[in-house]
Amino acid sequence: MMENQMTVKTRQVEQLETQAEHLQRTVPEKMGPIKEKKQAVEERFAQIKAPLLQRQQQLLKKKEAFQFRRDVEDEKLWIAEKMPQATSSEYGNSLFNVHMLKKKNQVKRSPLQIFHLFREDWTKLNHIEDRSASIFIRLAELPTGT
Repeated sequence: MMENQMTVKTRQVEQLETQAEHLQRTVPEKMGPIKEKKQAVEERFAQIKAPLLQRQQQLLKKKEAFQFRRDVEDEKLWIAEKMPQATSSEYGNSLFNVHMLKKKNQVKRSPLQIFHLFREDWTKLNHIEDRSASIFIRLAELPTGT
C-alpha cells in the first residue's frame, strides 16, 4: 500500500520539472518563486523518502534473516528424518529385499516430498516478492529532476 503511494508521489514530483518548464514558457516573469517552491517540494520529498528507504532496507534484511533461520530449521528437520534411514543396519540382501526397503522408505518419504514441494513454491513466491521490492527501490532511487 505504502509502496504504491510512494510510486505515485515519485511520479508527481518528477512531473514538477515538466510543469516548471511549461510555466517558464507561459509566465517567465514568475519563474523565481516557482523554482523556489519546486526546489522546496523536491527537498521535502527527499527528506521523507530517505527514512522510508532505510526502513525498507532494514525490513528486507530482517526478512532474509528470518528466512535463513526457517531454512536452517527445515534442514534440521530433514536431517532428523533422514538420520534413521542413513544409520539403518537394514541392507537389502536380495533384489526383492532392496525393492521392499525402497518402497518402505518411499512411503516414509512421501510427506517429506510434499513438504519440499511446498517449500519450493514458497521460495518462488518469496523470490517474486523480493523482485517487487527491488523494483520499488529502483523506482525510489530515480532522479527527481533537479
